[in-house]
Amino acid sequence: MPPVVFDKVLDGVVQSDDYFVQKYNALGVRRLFPHQKVTATLRMFCYGVAVCNGPTLCPLHRLTR
Repeated sequence: MPPVVFDKVLDGVVQSDDYFVQKYNALGVRRLFPHQKVTATLRMFCYGVAVCNGPTLCPLHRLTR
């Protein structure tokens, strides 16, 4: 997907759904970035499986532990 298209999708999703806005937990640590959430969602749509179903589909699982 071209970066311009991804950015438009990201902007639209962040404006329409609070789930995709970056939040902080109780300790003040940032949670997932909106880019990570949108990428995970798009991968679920494309592959039809949970994103972290395996390391070949989702390298993000190592970053978010």
